[in-house]
Amino acid sequence: MTDRTIVPLDPRPIDCFCGPPTDVGRLAALLHGWPLVFMTVAAIAFCVLTVLLIATVAEQRREHGHEPATTDPQALPENLAMTDHSHRAALPHPTADSSTLIGLDVTTLDAAGSISVGRLFRSRSAATAFALTHAAQSWATLVSLDFTVFECDTASVDSASEGMFCAWDEVSVTGSVAEIACALAILDEYRLGVRRARLPLPAGLTAEISTLSNAVASPVHPSRVDDPATVEVRLCSIRPEPLPHTRTSIGFYGSDDAERVAGVLAYRFGGDIAPATERGCIQVDHSADISDSDRAAVARYTRIVELRANIAALDPRRDIAAITRLDGELDTLCSAVLHRRSTPSPTPVAGTDVVRRYLPAPVPHIDSTEERPR
Repeated sequence: MTDRTIVPLDPRPIDCFCGPPTDVGRLAALLHGWPLVFMTVAAIAFCVLTVLLIATVAEQRREHGHEPATTDPQALPENLAMTDHSHRAALPHPTADSSTLIGLDVTTLDAAGSISVGRLFRSRSAATAFALTHAAQSWATLVSLDFTVFECDTASVDSASEGMFCAWDEVSVTGSVAEIACALAILDEYRLGVRRARLPLPAGLTAEISTLSNAVASPVHPSRVDDPATVEVRLCSIRPEPLPHTRTSIGFYGSDDAERVAGVLAYRFGGDIAPATERGCIQVDHSADISDSDRAAVARYTRIVELRANIAALDPRRDIAAITRLDGELDTLCSAVLHRRSTPSPTPVAGTDVVRRYLPAPVPHIDSTEERPR
C-alpha cells in the first residue's frame, strides 16, 4: 500500500529562486569578475607598449649607430669629414686639472714701419679684447695677430717661470681691425673678447664733435658734474655685427644745453636721440662709417653664420650632398681669414722661456746706499 501520510510544511519561508533572474542579479553576475579582467587587459597593454618601445629604440640605434654623435673627423664618412675651419667653431679645451695661458703677439704696420708687442693672458677673450683695442688705437693699416696656447698643471701669470708648458700655435689672423674682429668672432672662445674691445672714433670725427658741441654750449664746471641737474651727453657709433660699438662721452651740460647739443649731433651725423637708459644721460645713436673692405668682412662673417645654421638644420644621413656643398663653401670662407693647425702638436717649453718672451723685464733696482761721486 502506498503511504499517504501528510507531512506538514515548515511555516518559515523557503530560500529558493524560481523563474528568470532579475536585472539586479544579472548586473551582480557581470561585475563579479571585472577586477580580474581589468588587470589582465592592463598587463597585456603594458607588455605591448614595452615591446613597441624596445623596437623603436633598436631601430634608431641601427640607423644612427650605438655610439652618440661625434665630432671626430675620422669617425665620420669620408664625404662628411669635418674640416678644421667649418664645423669646429670651438677650439680644444685643456683638461679639467690643468690651466691655460694665452700668449699674444701683435704686429702693427703703418707708413712708419712695424711694431711688435707681446703679452700673456689668462683667457682668450682677454687676449682678444686687448689685441683689438691696441690695434685700433695704433691706427695701423695692417695688423697681424698670433695666439699661442701654453698649458700647464699649475699655470699662472705670477708663477709662469715655474715648471714646463705644452705650447702650440692656435690662431693667426692678418688684416684691418675690422677684418680680424670678424675673423676672431667666428671662434666661440674669442667672440666675447671681440665684443669687449673698444674701438676709438677717428681723430677727424672727434675734432668735429668737439667743435660742434663747443659752438652750441659750454660744459659745466668739473665741480658740478655730480649735480642732479647735470646731464651727460654721449655719442654711440653703431657698427654691424660682430663689430663692437663705440660710446663716446661728449661732456656734461645743464639739462637745456644737453638737449641742444644732442639735437645738433643727431642732425649732423644723421642719428637719433635714444631713450635715456639711465638717469642724467642723453645718448645719440648713429651709424659709424666703415670701409668697403670692412663691409666685405662683415658680409663674410654673416654668411659663415648662415652656413653653420643651415648645416646644423640638415640631416647628416639624408642630406649628405647638401652638407658637402655647404661645408665646402664654409671652409673656403673660413680659410680665407683664419690660419690654424688642424691637429696642433704641443711643444714642451720651459716657463722661463715663456716669461722671457711675453713678460717685461723687471726694472733694475737702484741701490740708494751706493756712494755717489762728490
